[in-house]
Amino acid sequence: MLRRLASPARWADLEVKFGRCRSSLREIFCRTVDRLMTKWGHFLTRWRGDFMAERAAVYADAVRGRGAPLRTCVGFIDDTAIHVARPGGGLQRACYSGHKRRRVHKFQSVTTPDGLFFHMYCPHEGRRHDMVL
Repeated sequence: MLRRLASPARWADLEVKFGRCRSSLREIFCRTVDRLMTKWGHFLTRWRGDFMAERAAVYADAVRGRGAPLRTCVGFIDDTAIHVARPGGGLQRACYSGHKRRRVHKFQSVTTPDGLFFHMYCPHEGRRHDMVL
């Protein structure tokens, strides 16, 4: 799962590395993400206001230091679509993204200037527009 989330990581490259077909790698990836979110998802999805309160000034200074005209920006919204093959349980239509013309799970996160995920909202069905997330 970590190798897939690393950039760049295409399914074709991972087929060679792990010796499995794309569909089985996607199934393993989705099940692993599901298990991790079930067990430790509250650490990713919980709003960490106390952490942000003590780091907000540092993040705002970092953003302003790079030349941004924003004075109070402490994070950046990032939407990611992970391609999935043949989702089961009647999710074929829900996961279909007309934009990429593939089936995807969407993840949205707020990333701080030092690369930490401050908040993560995931997974969501692929047919939803990023504005819905």
